[in-house]
Amino acid sequence: MDFESLVKHPITGQTITTAIEDGREWGQRFLNDPSWHQNKRRMADYVMKESKRSSHSSQKLMMGVDDVQDSFTNQEVDQELHSHLYQQVKLAATLFTIYEIDTKSPLMHPLIIAAAAGMEITELADYLGTQTQKAAIKKALMAKRGMGFWEMHRSFGLKLISQVYQRTGMKMAKLIPHPSSVPQHRQPVDSCGQSVMSFIHAWNAS
Repeated sequence: MDFESLVKHPITGQTITTAIEDGREWGQRFLNDPSWHQNKRRMADYVMKESKRSSHSSQKLMMGVDDVQDSFTNQEVDQELHSHLYQQVKLAATLFTIYEIDTKSPLMHPLIIAAAAGMEITELADYLGTQTQKAAIKKALMAKRGMGFWEMHRSFGLKLISQVYQRTGMKMAKLIPHPSSVPQHRQPVDSCGQSVMSFIHAWNAS
């Protein structure tokens, strides 16, 4: 299964939707817990640490499997990739919620996907052909509804799945071709959280 097929796979859409919902619920629990004293930075640090721990636990299932690479089926790889996809989108949605950025509106979901994929807010604005301002980006997102929304989700989805492949270091080269546009080095597992935080800070400052 190639990256394009993964983006179009109905399970991918459901994975992202569920991850956003679960992330919103997790983030809201922090906001509702008085013991955190509304310290968003401390909440975010804790969430990133827990997400990193979870990712490491999941990653161990795929490490050291070079000798048995051929035994993996496309279905097993698909499940593993969607597991990591879920973790990173949930992390992004949780951080968005903690910093009180709307995650309920479907209009905002491309933002979450873009942030999880490591896009910068300026890159998002360039993609939308608008200014790097919240109002301008929201207006551009509104204009993208319909077929434009699908193309945007496809584009961001391809980037996100490529980043999931990079960040997790999964041994999938024989089953999923590595896109030529993706650098061959792999990023640290916790780079997703840092990318999302940079996106959030830029969003709140715009």
